[in-house]
Amino acid sequence: MQSQLIQILGIKRCYRIPLKICTIFSLVPGCYWALKSILSAYTTHTACIHRAYSPAYTAMEIEDRPIMNLGRKNSAQHTYNSVSARIHLWEAWTAVIWFLICSVLSYGLTDGLLSRWIIRYSPHAVLIRLISLNMMNAYLTGWVVSSNDAFKRLIFSIFMACILACAYVVQNYVTSDILFLGTKEILPNRHFNLFDIGVFVVLPIGAASFITMLLALWALWVPDHV
Repeated sequence: MQSQLIQILGIKRCYRIPLKICTIFSLVPGCYWALKSILSAYTTHTACIHRAYSPAYTAMEIEDRPIMNLGRKNSAQHTYNSVSARIHLWEAWTAVIWFLICSVLSYGLTDGLLSRWIIRYSPHAVLIRLISLNMMNAYLTGWVVSSNDAFKRLIFSIFMACILACAYVVQNYVTSDILFLGTKEILPNRHFNLFDIGVFVVLPIGAASFITMLLALWALWVPDHV
């Protein structure tokens, strides 16, 4: 929508690139935390494997242990580490999906707000608002998902996606008549653009929910030796 409005309003070229960059920056917080979740999953998984098969760890476990129970306890410890690593992995990878959805929703929300602001304010004022919005987005995202626990990070990412989805639906309704402003056509009543809501809200969140269910079932029901 913003590209059409910029052309209709005749915004100078010197403002078009900064406006586009500020809009793209709305993707950064979600992508950053998605990458951080990937690195956290890799680090934890590697540490779990190292702990399970480290000679020092094995020697510590063997000490003061009856020989007849050694094989059974080693097997139980390996099973525990395997299940723990698998649970952490599904939580981390699911959080990655939800953070990416947060990025998409944040971009759609920022694009809609830009379309509204560009009509009412000067390009300088719009740039200031976009920069402030991006800073607030980055700060609130970091504050909400600052926990290093994979499960909490997953819960917070789903919570953020739901809030952004609601905000996007409201923004979609408010800006539904924006292309008709300044024209001789009769302004239509505000309405929900079901196509945009389906593309930016229903489809991503539905797909992410389905993938989350599949990964949860995988973590719970896949045999320990897989």
